[in-house]
Amino acid sequence: MNNFQIEFKRLKADRGLSNKQIASFTGVKVKDVKQWEAGTSFPTDKKIINALEGLLGTEITQTDRKSTRLNSSHLVISYAVF
Repeated sequence: MNNFQIEFKRLKADRGLSNKQIASFTGVKVKDVKQWEAGTSFPTDKKIINALEGLLGTEITQTDRKSTRLNSSHLVISYAVF
């Protein structure tokens, strides 16, 4: 499991959100949310990342010790490592 995947799953569970709710709020398809949860892809669009921050809290993008480059968009998302 990658750190984004772990943090995404934890925050989603903590807030009691479904994949459908996250997809609706961020404007993506449910399959995209499932891929984030499975760790097979990452959100790459800044608007989606901002929406995730609004929904899940800034823990999803806060800088702690590590960061990962997200796919071809070269946006960087940092997250807390627990």
